[in-house]
Amino acid sequence: MSPGQVAREKISEIKRQIKETDADRSRLLKLLGSFIDERLAILLAAEQIGGPVAGDMMDVDAEILEAGFSATGKRKKPKADAAPDKRQRRIDDMFGGGHGREVEGEGDEAEPDRRAAAGDEMQRLVEELMNRLLAAKGSSSEAYIDVPEESASVRFLTRVKVAEFHPRDSKRLRLVDFGREIGD
Repeated sequence: MSPGQVAREKISEIKRQIKETDADRSRLLKLLGSFIDERLAILLAAEQIGGPVAGDMMDVDAEILEAGFSATGKRKKPKADAAPDKRQRRIDDMFGGGHGREVEGEGDEAEPDRRAAAGDEMQRLVEELMNRLLAAKGSSSEAYIDVPEESASVRFLTRVKVAEFHPRDSKRLRLVDFGREIGD
């Protein structure tokens, strides 16, 4: 083989590895997004409204989230069916729905909104941390992002040692660069 052929083979091998790495990265990001949406978002929403720390109570569902939590972090018992007055419901049914139906639906939409907000915040935070780490190009001081408030998502990432606060400024957060620590 000539040196030119060896170089072309090496280049094609590197390009193939780059494509595989990009495919793996996008697959992992999709899996992370689905994990956040399906499992983690409701735990973060529960912690955000005063519930247990995300991970302590794994069986949080819509009913528990809607009932809420006490000041000590214990879950409240769901309230008895707070259905509107039967007489009003019958009038609403006769006239094809009305204001009573809209009020009834508001409680059902509060849980998905909390859950979706917690999931969106976590995905935004992880994406921002990853982008900042890539943009920093190895500089650990430039890898920090500013967090406006300490939320359940921020606490979760620091608790599982995926992110860490700046030693002197608790409003700044960075992703732990695992690859760099292994390479050093």
